[in-house]
Amino acid sequence: MKAAILAVEELSRGALAKLYSVPVIVRAIHSLARGGVEEVTIICSDVDEVEDAVFRWDIPIRMNLVGAVRLSEGLSRLKGLFKERFILSLGCYVFEESAVRLLAGRNGPTVLVDSKPPVEPRFRLPSGEGGFSGLALVDEATVAALEGSSSVDELVERLYEGGVEVVDLESSSVYDAELKRSSKPLCMDLADRTSLERCKGILLGRIGKGKHFTSKMNHPVENAITKLIADTPITPNHVTILTNVLAYICSALFLTGHFRMGSILAYLTGVLDGVDGKLARVRGILTKLGHMEHSFDMLFEQVWYAAFGLSLIAHGYGGWRELVLLMAFLVSDSFTRHVYMQFRAVTGIALTDYSRFDRVFARIDGRRNMYVLYMIGLSLLNHPQLALPFMLSHSLATTAVYAVRACIHLRRLDRSPFR
Repeated sequence: MKAAILAVEELSRGALAKLYSVPVIVRAIHSLARGGVEEVTIICSDVDEVEDAVFRWDIPIRMNLVGAVRLSEGLSRLKGLFKERFILSLGCYVFEESAVRLLAGRNGPTVLVDSKPPVEPRFRLPSGEGGFSGLALVDEATVAALEGSSSVDELVERLYEGGVEVVDLESSSVYDAELKRSSKPLCMDLADRTSLERCKGILLGRIGKGKHFTSKMNHPVENAITKLIADTPITPNHVTILTNVLAYICSALFLTGHFRMGSILAYLTGVLDGVDGKLARVRGILTKLGHMEHSFDMLFEQVWYAAFGLSLIAHGYGGWRELVLLMAFLVSDSFTRHVYMQFRAVTGIALTDYSRFDRVFARIDGRRNMYVLYMIGLSLLNHPQLALPFMLSHSLATTAVYAVRACIHLRRLDRSPFR
């Protein structure tokens, strides 16, 4: 699928505004790419300015720049550029990939509206069905009807009069496998500084994804750090590198018998580990390379557990019993992770979000934050060797529940609805 972004006249100012240090138009390109768009054409008043703003960033799809001074001229340039349906976007709007997918799945020309927008919309449909979301799926006939529009208000009016389907975002919900929940797609007009700041707050409030009680504990700190650095040159990759450096310092502390300091630093490192993903999401720049962060997370976590357990033995806190407990824990934790990843790969839905029971259990299941809390508590009580039995018990319970629930859900999916 292809897309076009209109960034002319009053739309150009919002398109070049920076939202968490990223130009809105760059964010739009990335949202379109993640929504399945393979090529985007930007109709802009100042080609050089847009080119300078855009090419400072990695652009994941083919891009064309077309100059046009006025909106009417820009719409004329669109005519003939697309032979098939395409997504039309106004450059001053922030939108999520879920809105793009919602449009891409429609059978004919469609306009997205929001009957309960986050801010008072500048552009409304004449029918009063809601504020224009800045996105529409159009075809050649629709573009022909739009030609000659001298203002955005007139463009929106002609869109509606063209007989397009109207979809209200308020009644739409799209599942996000990364955030593990369904939510209303965000589309927001950045009309002024007030709406820009409002958008920042909304984005920050939408990035939390954990259901576990420790995730809820960490969210305020993670969000505060994310907000602090989001308008700086610090990138998610910088945060990932710092997290991994601290993680292996924790391992060194464990190996040298500093169980209290190592476990406390491990928990703080876990908090920082949640920042890189949040920073990427509030900026709207999610890369394929960024998914490797999860693999590096798994690596340093296993190193933590191994360093903690082996150091217990080396410093006289145990022997063969602790070694057996450690090996059993590592096997159990690794199997649980694989079950989780396999289920998500097959269904496209996180196991922790598949049913009500799974969502409830996800609040207390065994995971890194929980295991580190065992390390902290029992190290402070001068009995670090007792952490391993608690960790293993929690991990085995989680393994059993995950394995059984995954098998039940997958078996039900295999069964014919007619049996």
